[in-house]
Amino acid sequence: MRRGGFRCVIALVVMACAATLGARADADPAHGVSEGDGSALSGRRAAVTGAHSFLTLVVVSADVMMGDGDAATLTTILKTQIEAYFTWASYGTMTPSVDLYLYQSPNSELEDGTCKTLGAMTPSPWDGDIKHAVTGVKDYEATYNSFNSKKNMRQVLYLTDSCVGSCESATTGISCQQKYSNLLACTDPDSTTAACDSTGIHEMLHAIGLKYHAGGYKCTQSDYDDASITWRKCPFEDYGGVFDVLGSSSDSYGKKMGQGVQSYSRWDMHWLSTRM
Repeated sequence: MRRGGFRCVIALVVMACAATLGARADADPAHGVSEGDGSALSGRRAAVTGAHSFLTLVVVSADVMMGDGDAATLTTILKTQIEAYFTWASYGTMTPSVDLYLYQSPNSELEDGTCKTLGAMTPSPWDGDIKHAVTGVKDYEATYNSFNSKKNMRQVLYLTDSCVGSCESATTGISCQQKYSNLLACTDPDSTTAACDSTGIHEMLHAIGLKYHAGGYKCTQSDYDDASITWRKCPFEDYGGVFDVLGSSSDSYGKKMGQGVQSYSRWDMHWLSTRM
């Protein structure tokens, strides 16, 4: 066979194999994980692109004295910034929207000097004082019910004066407790390129399907001082990604390093183009 003809045969075989593999990947259900199930590292999940909505109810403890303009600042941090973050992280392939509601709870975070459970500060289901942060409309019940088919996208954020609890994402939604002063202490709440509530974004990424963390090696000062230790010998931690919002976003000393999203997560969400 002539050399030119041989090259043509090889090219045709490669193209046929690529087409077959592409068809198998598209047809194989193992490569498409539903939004509620999240993503297994062995297979790519279904695309999280286009319009996606979050519902966030902010419950402010009765102990907290909200200042003038605090509601507007909370709206910027918990709506504007988060929408901008997901637009940036997805390279514009995802169109996020946050329905934000604010509620000043009549219940205190403290009882006999101890922190109450989150349930003790939860409002009556459709309390008339729950207001939309932007419009002021009291339509929380209707909006809440509209998320019945996507409960994982509902969030309740409890802001207290001194009690700090855990944050977690589940199929029933996101629940988080933070200090009010810590959230409002953000140095640049008007920024659309930084994230004041990186914890909330972390949980929202879990909610849309990323059921893993950004791990990494984290070295201590003693590791740095020992010339025989390389970074590969430092402990690998589940939250070790110092530049990732799904990691620690900080170094071993607590210094903020970055709030990005690793390329694997972006690939998993179909936020990266497959074109070379």
